[in-house]
Amino acid sequence: MNILFVYPSSLDSNGKVIKYKRAFVPPLSLAILDSLTPNKHKVKVVNDLVEDINYDADYDLVAITSMTSQIERAYKIADQFRLRKVKVVIGGIHATALPQEAKQHADSVVIGEADNLWRKILLDAEKNRLQDFYQDSCLLDLKELIIPKWDNMNMRIYPKRLGAKYPLLPIFTTRGCPFGCKFCSVTKFFGKSYRIKPIENVLAEIDSIGAKEYIFADDNIACNPDYSRELFKSITKRNIHWLSQISTRVLKTPDVIDLAAKSGCNFLVVGVESINQASLETVNKGFNKIEAYVELISRMHNAGINPILSFIFGCDEDTPDLFEKTLQFLKKNKVGYATFWFLTPLPGTEL
Repeated sequence: MNILFVYPSSLDSNGKVIKYKRAFVPPLSLAILDSLTPNKHKVKVVNDLVEDINYDADYDLVAITSMTSQIERAYKIADQFRLRKVKVVIGGIHATALPQEAKQHADSVVIGEADNLWRKILLDAEKNRLQDFYQDSCLLDLKELIIPKWDNMNMRIYPKRLGAKYPLLPIFTTRGCPFGCKFCSVTKFFGKSYRIKPIENVLAEIDSIGAKEYIFADDNIACNPDYSRELFKSITKRNIHWLSQISTRVLKTPDVIDLAAKSGCNFLVVGVESINQASLETVNKGFNKIEAYVELISRMHNAGINPILSFIFGCDEDTPDLFEKTLQFLKKNKVGYATFWFLTPLPGTEL
């Protein structure tokens, strides 16, 4: 079969597709599915953020992954292919939360992780017997070695350092999150358990790719401190640079921060969410303690890691002066990077 994988962009307020000159990171989920696709199939991967989609090309199957922010565009893409009698499979976080909605725009919907299901989906597509829904009976065991395949992606659309073979590439070491933050859909998709990939598999993946810069796409790379310590010690010898996400709870095991820095970490995103403790309590993130933020920032700075603090505005307990207070907090603590989000009731979340 000729298979097209699509990572959709999103739509602006006028319904126009948002396009960029460059994308940030190639989509890991599609690289994993590409790796799981038997070689007898021909695969093309399109990142709709930058690239154009040829709806009239001779495709037998189109697979789309989408978050809620992308879903309107994903549905438009799916509808265009189905008008041309091309079979469409949709998966991702939004389809997992609202599979019946997604089914209105697809021949088949994947609920949850697709890793164990993909080869069966391809067999069913070949025999023209796609099921309406696919859902694995259990969470994926991360012990199987799967090397993401990047050959079928246009790597020229991603920025890279001068002389580098690859751009910043995504990789994951864990899946799931044991915390139950009201605004987060991670547990809906990856489960509340915290699964770890064998360290030898992580190293094999790094060695097989040969890139020098990675983004570890874990939701919290240091949730299991013992695993993190061994992981960071192991990758120190690979001479790579990386960034990832981490929880404020890393302060319980501060040596992990130093080990991360020694292994090549230069940026860490921290979901501090708010400097209003009452707001944190209402979204089930009371374990974030505002009085500990200063120590965390200082420890990261001292280790040589740039903290990227992530904030959410819009909790019922927030007041208008929170914006200015947040800005002053960032200036006072010399935080050079921050992201700001609106509290959004995403499908599948407790919120």
